[in-house]
Amino acid sequence: MTPSPRSTASALQVDLRRTSVATVLAAIAAAVANALVYAVGDAFGAFPSDVIVTAGMPMTLAPIVSLSVLATLTAGAVFALLGRVATRPVRAFLIVSGVVLVVMAVPPFLIADAPALMIVALQVTHLVTAGIAVYALTRYGMRNDAVRNGVRR
Repeated sequence: MTPSPRSTASALQVDLRRTSVATVLAAIAAAVANALVYAVGDAFGAFPSDVIVTAGMPMTLAPIVSLSVLATLTAGAVFALLGRVATRPVRAFLIVSGVVLVVMAVPPFLIADAPALMIVALQVTHLVTAGIAVYALTRYGMRNDAVRNGVRR
């Protein structure tokens, strides 16, 4: 029996408690994963100390980790908000996430004298953060019945 649109819609509700837990866990995972990206990139010289990024300082581990956490927490808030206002919250979140990811691809290219490896490493951190946040929130931020039924809209 095919579920009615009404029962499908009720199965697609975002669970605020699950979203909160998923957001925190995703923030931790993104911070750790991007710390590894930074460590590998730094070992290959992707983050030279003579390239000034913000506030007159070179790119270090601290902004990589803090911005990963901030981006993931923001993603969780957007997901929760879309869960309240959108009829298809996962689809809406995927669209918003895609747009934000495209927009965030621009800033690394605006860093004066940034080597290509630095730009690539920063783009990888964006992809890692987005991938972890989108996966965690769309997989674990939904009500139990949506997860159990494999519903993804």
